[in-house]
Amino acid sequence: MKLQDKNLISHIHNNTDVLEFLLRLSQDDREIFLTFLDWSPTLLAMMSRPQHNVIDFMVRLDQTDRETFSAICTWPQSLISNLARYRMFEWLIKLNRTEQESIADIVTWPNWVISKLRDSPQYLAPLHKMWDVVPMSQDFVKSYFILLDHPLFDQSMLDAFTAGQISSKLWLIDEMSRLGLNWGRMWIGCGWIGTLAYLMFNTKKPLKFDLIRSFDLDPACAPLADLLNSNQVRDSWRFKASTLDILDMSYDDFFWLTLKNDGETERDWGTADTIINTSCEHIEDFDYWFANIPGGKLVVLQCSNHETYEGHVNSMDSLYELSSRAKCKRVYFKGTLDCGMYDRHMVIGIK
Repeated sequence: MKLQDKNLISHIHNNTDVLEFLLRLSQDDREIFLTFLDWSPTLLAMMSRPQHNVIDFMVRLDQTDRETFSAICTWPQSLISNLARYRMFEWLIKLNRTEQESIADIVTWPNWVISKLRDSPQYLAPLHKMWDVVPMSQDFVKSYFILLDHPLFDQSMLDAFTAGQISSKLWLIDEMSRLGLNWGRMWIGCGWIGTLAYLMFNTKKPLKFDLIRSFDLDPACAPLADLLNSNQVRDSWRFKASTLDILDMSYDDFFWLTLKNDGETERDWGTADTIINTSCEHIEDFDYWFANIPGGKLVVLQCSNHETYEGHVNSMDSLYELSSRAKCKRVYFKGTLDCGMYDRHMVIGIK
C-alpha cells in the first residue's frame, strides 16, 4: 500500500463516493478502470461533460482517443453504470497526473480497508496529517490500517493523530534535536499507543538515542504501540511497550514484566537516561511521580492547560506552574506551544 500525493487524501475525504464506487467494482472491473491512466487529458475532459452530442463528441477526438473510446464501449454495463452514477469522470478530471497514479494504488487496497475509510472518513484525516511528518512508506500505511482494525483499538485513540497531538510531539522532537544531546535510553511514561516513539524513530530530524521503552496503565496500549513500532520491536527490542503504572516505577536497575507478541510474558529491565512524559495533565499525583525521579536524569515534560478534556486531572495554567513543580537544576528549554483550543507547555532539563 502506498500513496503518491497527499492532496488526494483531501479529495477523497470530501468525496467518499469514490470509495463507494470502488467497493462496487469486481476485480476485473478495477483492472479495466485503471486503463484511464493511459487516456489523454482531452478524452478525460470530454468524458467528464454531463451531456454530449455524440457527433460533436467524436469530431473532437483524435485517432488515438477514438481507439480508446472504442475500447470503453466494450466495458461491462455495470462498470459504465457505476462510472455515471458516481460521476467519476467529473472527479478524475480534477486530479493531476500524480494524484491519478495514487488512485491506481488505492484500487489495489483490500475491500476491508476501503470499506473502513468509506464508513469512517475521519480515518483519512490522520493520513493527511502524517503525510509531511514521516516518510509515507508502505510500512506506515499498512501498520496504520492494521491498527484501526485491531480489536483493542478504540475510536478515541484516533486523538493520538490529531493536529495538536502530532504538532506538540514534533515540537518536542525539534527542540531535542536542536540541543544535539545523546538521549541514551529513553523511557516514555503515559506512552499511549506509541506515536511519539514512532515519530522519533522516523523523524527527519537528527535525534541520538539508544532505545525506547514505553509505559502506560491501559493494557490496550502496549499491543497497539508494539504494532505501530513493529520494525523496532523486531530489532532486538529497540522499542518495547509495557503495561505499568508509572507511579510504581523506579528508574535505576528496574525490573518489570512485559508481554511478548506470542502472549507470553518476559522480564525486561534497565536504567533510564531520559524520562519523557507528554501527558502530565493526566497524572493526578504528579508531584509524587516527579519526586520519584532520581536527580541527574534528563527529563522532557509537557502539560496542557485544557481543563475540560476527559482525564485531564492535572492541567497547568502556565509554563511557570510546570517549571516550578518540575524543578530542574539545569534547564535546556522551556516554552509554550499554541495548539488552538489549548496551550501546551514544555520543559527540558536535568532534574
